[in-house]
Amino acid sequence: MLAALSMTFALTALARPVPATVPMLTAAEPLGPGTVPRADQLTVRQVVAGSRPPGALTSAGQVAGRPLLVARRDGSPIVADDLMSAGLLAGYGTGIRAVPVRVADAGSLRLLRIGDHVDVLAAATVPGPGAAVGSATIVASDVPVLALPEPDNVGQGGLLVVAGSGDVARRVAGAAVTGQLSVVLRLPGGSPGG
Repeated sequence: MLAALSMTFALTALARPVPATVPMLTAAEPLGPGTVPRADQLTVRQVVAGSRPPGALTSAGQVAGRPLLVARRDGSPIVADDLMSAGLLAGYGTGIRAVPVRVADAGSLRLLRIGDHVDVLAAATVPGPGAAVGSATIVASDVPVLALPEPDNVGQGGLLVVAGSGDVARRVAGAAVTGQLSVVLRLPGGSPGG
């Protein structure tokens, strides 16, 4: 009797269908915003069908030189909405990145247009060396706006994208960790007001 019961459990376990899997592109290492992922920084993993997030990419070829708008941890899926169109950087030359800037002030976003030039400021929200809470520093100066959120999606703030060097991308990403970012509209090439 015990042998028959064991055999029944064994056959039941063997008869269970193996869940279908589908490919999903993921980060093979931590990737920062503004990074254009290389093939060796990405990996395709098989995931259970139905568990892949909407818009998840399935191959490294789909990235095709497009910068990330957001940071991705090792193993995180790469979703189409995480990537920017490489066309935004057309005409800016090599070394220029599309730098995402999340600002809290919805009103300032409504004033901006693509092509405007802005200074990006970081107001410290965490005290640190040489930065009192509430003090602001310029982390990017005279950078052109490449993309803005849809007006209906601004709400309490939103994400705009500016063109900048790798150094600008690093400063903006670092400042976003310890502060709140805002933008100031300016004339292109003009000196900041005093």
